[in-house]
Amino acid sequence: MTREEIIAKWAGLTARERDAWVERVVFGGGTYGSFREANGVRVLIPYYTTVISDAWTVLDSFELGIVTKREPGVYRAAVLSGLWADEFASTAPEAIGLAAIIAKLQN
Repeated sequence: MTREEIIAKWAGLTARERDAWVERVVFGGGTYGSFREANGVRVLIPYYTTVISDAWTVLDSFELGIVTKREPGVYRAAVLSGLWADEFASTAPEAIGLAAIIAKLQN
């Protein structure tokens, strides 16, 4: 997917749909709505795009990750995974999630 296609898809998803997408793309988990399969048991997917402590697990999965507050209501997240992705959002967890998806999927 191109960066523009990823951003367009992201914009049309709910927060929990974004969390499931992050789970699939970043962690390779098979997801079922808001759950993932773990050892034959469905486990609630973390709130990657709304809870900062959950978002840190996404950032930690990359070679390099940076989050900065640019101004009130504007956060920048940059991640490196063979490809550098640098994105902005209104919250840090959202910026981290979007940058992670772009880094993993952008061709």
